[in-house]
Amino acid sequence: MTEETPHPLTPQDSLVATMVAVSASDATIRTAELINIQNAVNNLPIFADYDIDRITTVSQTVYDLFEQEDGIAALFGLIRDNLPEGLNE
Repeated sequence: MTEETPHPLTPQDSLVATMVAVSASDATIRTAELINIQNAVNNLPIFADYDIDRITTVSQTVYDLFEQEDGIAALFGLIRDNLPEGLNE
């Protein structure tokens, strides 16, 4: 009997992580960028059932990975592994 390992990120988490990573890429995240991310989560249909409180957890994961030497590659690997092909665009 094999058990599947649960994905560490949901597809929605992966999208949020991508938005946070883009915002953090210049080493400065402005309040306006965070508000835009929250607005996207509040308004886009893909996030209809998403727990908005997860934004903090996902953001912290992104920040933690950015502090590691190969963190960007690890982040992109997580996103690639957890984002369904239909959402890759």
